[in-house]
Amino acid sequence: MKNETEDRIIRLGEEYLHYTLEYKKIKNMNLRIYRDGRVAVSVPVGTQEIQVEQFLSSYRERIREILNNCRTAERIRREIMRENKGKVWYLGRRFQKRVIKADHPFVRFLDDALIVAVLNPQSEKETDHALRKFWKEECLRLFSQVLTQQYLHVRPYGAQMPTLSVRRMKSRWGSCMPQQGKITLNTRLIGAPLECVEYVAAHELCHLLQPDHSKQFYLWMDRIMPDWRQRKNRLNQWAKESEGAE
Repeated sequence: MKNETEDRIIRLGEEYLHYTLEYKKIKNMNLRIYRDGRVAVSVPVGTQEIQVEQFLSSYRERIREILNNCRTAERIRREIMRENKGKVWYLGRRFQKRVIKADHPFVRFLDDALIVAVLNPQSEKETDHALRKFWKEECLRLFSQVLTQQYLHVRPYGAQMPTLSVRRMKSRWGSCMPQQGKITLNTRLIGAPLECVEYVAAHELCHLLQPDHSKQFYLWMDRIMPDWRQRKNRLNQWAKESEGAE
């Protein structure tokens, strides 16, 4: 069995620690801190994440002491803790975007922050590229799940499962092409509360049953999602609250 290596981040007190986690055929957990500030943890195969976090937490003060003596410790700490002006929304919650340096780029949520790890944190192009890739993948994953769930409500009436695409739209949350069996959802929806994403998905699915916005369309909406008006109002409210955010 090959050793498995992962990039991880943990919050220790008021600080974020970026470390490399490696699963190995060993009996005990080991911690290594290199001169350049890199932190590596090796653990037995099958170790649970909570055990690793407890292990690191128990060495919190020692880790801080060693890092403070590293030549690049202060620079790494500033990069990890540096807060950009931009804030991002995800499913109705607002997160602070933090850009850090890492040998293996990744983007993930941690507590109240969206961590963007790139090779060169000073490169806006590199950061933007990582974020665009992350948001597209996250939109496709989440919207596919929501669309599949909401489709169950229209399937009994003869609607066929549509294909999904995502893109940024200026004036619409979504669109439906019934003849092509295609639904497109606005990537900005990823920031709205889940109930709002479900509403937009249901709205577009109802167009498979009724292409226009006639009275019959809204009768379908009432049948498929009785509280759609409340959800629509919540979406409009969120759109105002999040205006200007990334």
